[in-house]
Amino acid sequence: DQFGSDYVNNINPNSKIPGLLDYTKVKKQANKSTSAVVIKPIQVFESNSILLYLAEKFQGKHAFIPKAGTPNQQQLRADVINWMIWQSSFTTEVKRQLDVLNHQLGKHRYICGNTYTMADIAIFTWHGQVVLDGLYNPTVKVFLNAEKAYPNVVRWAKLIQKRPAVVRGLCVNRTWGSLKPQLKERHSAEDIDKALAAFRSQKKTNVSLCKLDTLTSDAFSNKKPPTHWTDTVLLVPHEWLRHEMAEAEVSIAVLPEKLGWGDLWKAVYFCQWIVDYFAKVVLLHHQNEEVIYFPFMLDNGCKIPEEKTAADHVTLMAELAAIESLAAAVVKDEGWWSTDRIKELKVKIPAFVKNMKAHLKEEEEFIPKALKEAGISVEQNAQCMQKLYQAGGIFGLHAELPGVLVSLKIWASDEFYKDFVANEIPPPLLALAKDIFIPNYKTKFQAMRDAPTMEEKPELTEVPFDPSMLPPP
Repeated sequence: DQFGSDYVNNINPNSKIPGLLDYTKVKKQANKSTSAVVIKPIQVFESNSILLYLAEKFQGKHAFIPKAGTPNQQQLRADVINWMIWQSSFTTEVKRQLDVLNHQLGKHRYICGNTYTMADIAIFTWHGQVVLDGLYNPTVKVFLNAEKAYPNVVRWAKLIQKRPAVVRGLCVNRTWGSLKPQLKERHSAEDIDKALAAFRSQKKTNVSLCKLDTLTSDAFSNKKPPTHWTDTVLLVPHEWLRHEMAEAEVSIAVLPEKLGWGDLWKAVYFCQWIVDYFAKVVLLHHQNEEVIYFPFMLDNGCKIPEEKTAADHVTLMAELAAIESLAAAVVKDEGWWSTDRIKELKVKIPAFVKNMKAHLKEEEEFIPKALKEAGISVEQNAQCMQKLYQAGGIFGLHAELPGVLVSLKIWASDEFYKDFVANEIPPPLLALAKDIFIPNYKTKFQAMRDAPTMEEKPELTEVPFDPSMLPPP
């Protein structure tokens, strides 16, 4: 149809797709020859022109392109448009463009800073997908060697790929790829719902406990999703830890080695997060495994490589202690004289994350199998879980519980999420998590972690909490 006269005259004179006709605010004009009323919709063509038009039209709670208000808003608006025009100029210079993009994303979480904008949407549609799966040709990904050559682009693309709206959008007009949902044509939102539902049920004897394209695990995937309660025993805390580590890698990557006095807070807040939060929750997680969960498994007949895992724990905790020591020194000196320490953190944090992820993968591979072979019931496991929650104490409630719930909301299927909060967390404790622990986690711990990516110093706030608010054990 795009080559017909109607399309050329009324939608896109360049005979290309996509094109958009907006009838929501149409112009009614009189036909001079017949005196009939003609409805004249707004005509928009070219992909980025359509994106800009829709971003301007639907300025909701989250504006994908800011209005030209303050100088900062004007600059951000210009940045978004700059990068959208940049995106539309690609030809055969793929590697050069990816190199430019990799450099930009080495300084920011998203294309234009800490905010997801229309520039990210426009650029992800081609550059993001080509580094993830080669787009139309998987061999392209091999040719690009994206994981090594453009790690910042891959990190950014994976981050965007998990957004629910992106998951829905990517299935539209897709007619290839057995591991992806497909929808040849979209005429309503229900069409997407049906395509996603059909994909989830296709060739599955068990129901996946996760959402599509959301897991960071190296042991599970779209092709091999978690389907049994044993798969989720460690997946629940591990996904939270991997999320924290992924964000930490972004922050340390964009943190300058040399900071002016006006930016010292970026290093101080981030290092304070390592000392007050990250080092403690990782240590708590490993202690709970060694002191409570692994003995529980052994007592109930599980066969696990205890010596290998214990050795991994010792090595990892030593690496973490070195990171914590450097971070504590930065905090103590309020960010001054920290160039060498930041340089060390830029090496040690990615190395720790790599080793930690390999360790988590190992556990996620052998523990579900061991639990099944030993015939441990979900009821037995639930009793052990309660001991783990109690062992965390008040710090665990403030730090671990909200992080797990926030992460769970991202990757868990709606049914699994509802079952988890209903069966694992007492209602009074869940209410405290929603009203106090999660807000404090976001306005304090997350703000400190993400400080290097921010332009302005965040205000660290906390909702007051008294232990007397806790339900009786």
